[in-house]
Order: sequence, then structure tokens, then C-alpha cells
Amino acid sequence: MVAGGLLAACSTTKHLPEGEVLYTGVQQIEHQSNEPVDAEVTTALATVLEVEPNGSLLGSAYRQSPFPIGLWIYNALYTEKQKGLRHWFWQKFKSEPTLISQVNPALRCQVAEVTLKDEGYFRAKVDYELIPNKRNEKKSKVSYKVQYGPVSRIASIRYIRNHDARLDSIIAHTRANSLLKEGDRFSAARLQAEKNRIGTLMVDSGYYNYSSAFVHYVADTVKSSELVAMRVFTDYKAPVSSLYPCRVDSVYLQLDHGSGLSATQFLSESYKGIGYRGVLQMKPKYLYHCMAVKKGALYNTKLGANVTSRLTRLNTFKYNNVEWKKLPSQPLQGDTTSLLMSLSSTYNLPWTGSIEMKAVHKDNDQVGPGINFMAQRRNLLGGGELLSFELDAGYEWNTGKHAIGESDGLLNSYQLGGKVSLSIPRLQLPLHVDESHPVSTTYSLSGDVTSRAGFFKMFKATAEISYSFSSDNLSSHTFSPIHLSYTSLLSTTNSFDSIVAQNPILKQSFANQFIPSIRYTYTYDDSRLSKGRSKQWLQVSLVEAGGLIDAVMGKVGSHREQGERQLFWQPFSQFVKLSVDYRRYLDLGHRHTLAMRLLGGIAYAYGNSKTVPYSEQFFIGGANSLRGFSIRSIGPGVYRTDGSKYAYLNQTGDVKMEANLEWRFPLSGDLFAALFADAGNVWTLRDEAERSGGQFSSSYLNELATDCGLGLRYDLGMLVLRFDIGLPLHDPCESRKRYYNISGSFFGNLGYHLAIGYPF
Repeated sequence: MVAGGLLAACSTTKHLPEGEVLYTGVQQIEHQSNEPVDAEVTTALATVLEVEPNGSLLGSAYRQSPFPIGLWIYNALYTEKQKGLRHWFWQKFKSEPTLISQVNPALRCQVAEVTLKDEGYFRAKVDYELIPNKRNEKKSKVSYKVQYGPVSRIASIRYIRNHDARLDSIIAHTRANSLLKEGDRFSAARLQAEKNRIGTLMVDSGYYNYSSAFVHYVADTVKSSELVAMRVFTDYKAPVSSLYPCRVDSVYLQLDHGSGLSATQFLSESYKGIGYRGVLQMKPKYLYHCMAVKKGALYNTKLGANVTSRLTRLNTFKYNNVEWKKLPSQPLQGDTTSLLMSLSSTYNLPWTGSIEMKAVHKDNDQVGPGINFMAQRRNLLGGGELLSFELDAGYEWNTGKHAIGESDGLLNSYQLGGKVSLSIPRLQLPLHVDESHPVSTTYSLSGDVTSRAGFFKMFKATAEISYSFSSDNLSSHTFSPIHLSYTSLLSTTNSFDSIVAQNPILKQSFANQFIPSIRYTYTYDDSRLSKGRSKQWLQVSLVEAGGLIDAVMGKVGSHREQGERQLFWQPFSQFVKLSVDYRRYLDLGHRHTLAMRLLGGIAYAYGNSKTVPYSEQFFIGGANSLRGFSIRSIGPGVYRTDGSKYAYLNQTGDVKMEANLEWRFPLSGDLFAALFADAGNVWTLRDEAERSGGQFSSSYLNELATDCGLGLRYDLGMLVLRFDIGLPLHDPCESRKRYYNISGSFFGNLGYHLAIGYPF
């Protein structure tokens, strides 16, 4: 139905209202000025005049895409019915035609003239002309002509003093930060920005009742209209009470169970009070710790935000709110106003839980359902502690045409695991850390059993203590001084034994062993604070395993004949691993984004180990990596597998490099598209005879696998559904000399990936 309707859409003006003309963009904007025009002026002008047509190309007001899908859908599937699949599809993905009457170029010329006057061009003139389409009179572009005239500049600036010396002093000492400078072009936007700067400055300096509305400008032309003398009043119609600083007299926290009833009991410590009904569910010392405001502190906007942030981190309250109230009495000395910080917090439910059903389809023909159950107990010990229980189970069966072997059957593979963790919103360390940012200590135990049909059954247990804290609003740190894992093969099949027997390195990576490690992760994220069009995310992880245990044991630990150290009568792994993940997002405007990612990692085994444990090795490919290749189907290096279905067991490495580039742009409504390109590979650090060509060398750039492709993203708000089609371009293990060296049919080599969320 949809395809047929689109093919039938011979015109993008088929269903235009009678007498209307389709707007197809701006033909040109002709600028006439005797001197250079600032970029912010042309940008402000473009905001008014540059209206995007339907299906604009890269968000341009001048160019249309040759495929205006939304407009095609509007015309091809137009229906007067209010229900049905056709109506739903039309309503969801159509793009209403943009008409000349809606753009209203005459009105836009008037608005543009007002905009230019606000930017200092008091005698500007803007006109327009319609440029009809030669092939279709129901289409038209718009051409604008802008005559700027002379520009007016600020000749002088004088701040008028008021009766409060402290307020005048604050303004005088921050004049260097003023957004108004003599000789600058007159700009209403800058005047408003300076008003906002002064208003924020005063409030953060303790003037709770001050407002930017109290800043007033008087402008007079000097000698000619091109020179403007400015006078700035900072107490315009301001009540006297707003011109005196305000200080905190007391802090009051009211705890609510959600019933809205007033508190009947009261606790106090110094000038801080806690009101509650019934039983106080939290230990008072932790609540007082959150109410960290000194008596007599000057008011500023951050005081309340810091307190509510601390309360939120206790994992106990679902709502936190702060109100400031002026006290009638004046216990503080001087010309000040006393304030009460009134906080209200509503308890969350002590127990919460969730059940998640999932379905899995892997590149190796494994499919099956799964279930995840999580339960959390909040405020376990009265200090905001969070106790979490998690159970995860799933099974898979093989849908391929070949037999798996010894364990063939419907239920081929399964996984059953559990985890319990206790998170404490404090650092349980004998050192001081700035707690104005989130901090936590987490203790966790986990274990799982994994059965892989035709291969093995493995048990893994992990115990960990980790500390998380932030050094500022951009940087966070996680340090795990104790991370102890134990892996054990409970059983293996003859097929698996024959595979690992041919590769001693692979065999050792699967051996029963302890992995005692120290882990540190640094994360940088400026997405919340970045005001520009570029956002960055960086994560660096460092793992050191076995070194500390080896140093402590010295010669005391038990040894095998080969001199291998042991922990609890089992060998332990020793390696160092470094991983770096850098991402950058460029906002190109009009909902277009250029996303970039660079991934790298290196792992080196030493001492007890000749290889890094299999779970810590790098692999590449799949829905979130190189999308033209299936997971674990590339590398290491130029190593060529024997073509076996299970060859992916050997396709891991000690070194990883990956780069991804993706351009995301809207198609219609919440439907987005993406064009992407990926490159990467993994390598071994040591020369392994079993994986010839897999060692990292200086020719690594020639050994990168590459692909490109396109995808669709449907943004549902809470989640994003993603479908990607990847085309492999270069496989380093192929012997062909040409760059596109993929054997087989074009369509047979395409990679199809259905996933939830963006790949990065």
C-alpha cells in the first residue's frame, strides 16, 4: 500500500489548498552595506528570513532534497478517513506543505527591519520578490534585498550610582566582565544580556530580592544618530528591601510520606531543624550533613540546589524542593534581610522492583528469550544505603542448518546469574573528598553459570569494592581496589577440546583461574554544560591484575613445578589493560548531528600468564561496532580462519583500534536516518604460530577492516529503535589486492542489525 502510494505521487502540489503556492525556499538574500556586517547580525537576520522548505537539504533554506519523503507521503497517502493503517501512517510520517502564505515574506521583511534596528541599523530597509518555478506555477522561491544603512555605535557608558555602596562596589569590580564596551555596535540583545548579567551577579552576591528588571538604560544620540551615549541605572523602580543583602538565618527540613500532613515532631541541631510525623526513618546525622549551610551565609542560587542535590543522593526521597521565606524579625546585625531555607522531601517507597523480558538473536544463529528481575531496598540502614538484588536468566537454541554436535537439541545454551550489591552514598575511606558532587561506596557479589551448546559449561564469580566520586561537574572517577573474579570450566565437549588443543594460547585463556585486579575509570562528559555545538565524552579505563598479589606473596605462595604462583590452590592471572573511548558530537543545526568515536585498547599478560583471560580480550564487529561485519568476525590482524563456524573463538586480540563516523539527520517527524562509516581491527602482541598474521606491526593501517552503510532511527522518546544495513568494503584477511576485496554476492554480504539505542 505504502510503496504503491509513493509511486503514484506524481506531484508535490497535488493536494495544495485552492489558490495557495508551495514555498520552495530562499532564492537569495542580497546584502547592501558600506561596511562589513557582524556575523551575529546576519545570523539574527537569517533567523527571520531563512525559512526551511519541505525536505530541505541539510537543513538549508536554499536547497531542497531530491527526495522530500514527508511531502510525498502527504500527497500520495492523503486520506479523509480518521482511522486505519493508511491514516496512521499518513498522520505519523507526513510533512505538511509549507505555503507562501504561511511564510508571509511581507511580514518577515517588517520583522527583519525591526531586528536590524535592534542591532544598531536604525535606517535599514528590507524588500522581497517572489521567483515562480518555471515548470510549476504552484511553486515559488523568495528573494530578499537588505539595505543596512549606517550603523550606530556606543560613544560612552556611565553607570549611575545608587544609595547602596556595596552594590555599587560589586558592579564596579566586575566592569571588566561587562558586555557593553565603548565603540561597540549598539545592540538590544547585548543590552538585555548585560541586564541579565547584573541581575545574576546581584542575586549570587546575596541580594535575594534583586531582579534584572531593576537595570534600566537611557540612550541619547550624540552629534549624529550613529553615536549613542549610554547611562545605566541599577536601581530603577527597585524597592529599598531589594537593595540590601540577604543572609540565611535558619534551615528547616520537613519530611513527608506522601500524605501531605504537617509535621508533629521536631528535631533541632543549632539553627537547623527537622520536622516529621511518626517514626524518623533516617538517622538525623545524615540529614543534618545534607543541610550543609552555615548560619549567616549570604544567599545565592546554589545554596538550595546543593542541599536538594545532597538529599537526592540518599536514594530515599522521590521529591525534594526548596523555598526561601523572609523572616519578620531581624536577628542579624546590619542592613540585611534574614531568610529561612524551607526544604520539603517526600519519601520514596522502601522496596521497588522490575521485571524485564527480552529476546535475543545473534549473528551465530542463536535465538532465544530471557528474563531479568531486579529488586531494591532503599535506606536499608537509615543512612541512604541502597541494597539491590538482580537475577538474570536466558536460553538460546541454534537455528542454523548445521549440527552443533554432542549437545544438540532444542535447549542448546543457557545462562543463569545473580548479583547482590550494597551502595552507600558516602566514601568509606580515611580521606577527604569534596562531597558537593556525588560520592558512593559499593560492595557487590555476583555469580553466573553459562552453558554454550557444543562447547562448554563455565562458572564465574566476582567480588568487588568500588568507590565513585566526581572532582567537578565534568569529571567522574571510579576506583576498585578489590575486584576478584574466578572462572572455572565445569565441563567441556570433544568439539571444544579439539579446538583449544590446536591453540595453546586459547586453551590457557580458558583455564581455571583467579583474576585479582585493581581497576580505575575516568569519565569526562560535558553534554550537560556545553553551550556550543560540540559535545565531548571520554572514558579511560585501567586494569592491573595480579601484580599486587604477586608482590605480597613473594616467595611464600605455593608453586607448581613451572614456578607458577597460586591463590587458594589455583593459578591467578597477571596482566595490564588500558582502554580509551572518545566521542564527539557536532550539532550541525536543524536536528543534524555528526557523531564521531575513536576506540583503542591494549592488554599485556606477564608473570603467571602468557595470555590475557578470554573475558578481558578485545573483539570487534557487530551492531555497535563495525556494522558491515558480524561480531567477532574480524582479525586478529590478517589472520585467515579455516572457515569453521566456530572460528570466532580465535578472533580476539590484545590490541584494538576502531573509528566510527555517523551523520544523523531527520527524514520526517520522529523518523531519522543515518549514513555511517566504520574502520577497525584487533591484533595480538605476541607472534602466535596458530594465528599467523595476527601480530600488531607498523603496517596496522593497511590491516584495518572498513565498511559503510545507512540506517533508520525511530525516536519514541523513552527509547530509540534502530535498523542499520552495513556494507563491508575491505577485509584485511582477503588476499585480493584491490581495496574492495569482499568475495561473494553484494546483497549476501550486507549486515543487518536491529537494535535499541544509538551505537554510540
